[in-house]
Amino acid sequence: MIKQSRYASLLNCLDPTIRHSESHAATKIDKKNAKVQLTEAESGERRVIADYTFEQISEMTRELFDVLFPSMVLSFRFHGLAVLGVILLSVEYTELLLGIDNSAPIAS
Repeated sequence: MIKQSRYASLLNCLDPTIRHSESHAATKIDKKNAKVQLTEAESGERRVIADYTFEQISEMTRELFDVLFPSMVLSFRFHGLAVLGVILLSVEYTELLLGIDNSAPIAS
């Protein structure tokens, strides 16, 4: 869904085959050749669908933290500010909150 929106450029650093491979525990690390292999099992046989160097994986991770993560933090912050604005500026919301306390049963 987000890949078709105007925010699609935020996800350019993500390769969907990485997520798919990780969700199926099909990622193999070849330390000898400094590579990460994404595999897929098809009819009982495992085949490599993508091959990345450690440097490429590091670059994708860096882009993820430099681009996507800060934008998500900002969006949560703006959402929090919007909710706070509703609480502080909405008379109806304040009346509903005050009504909750008044409807509580009185302890004997």
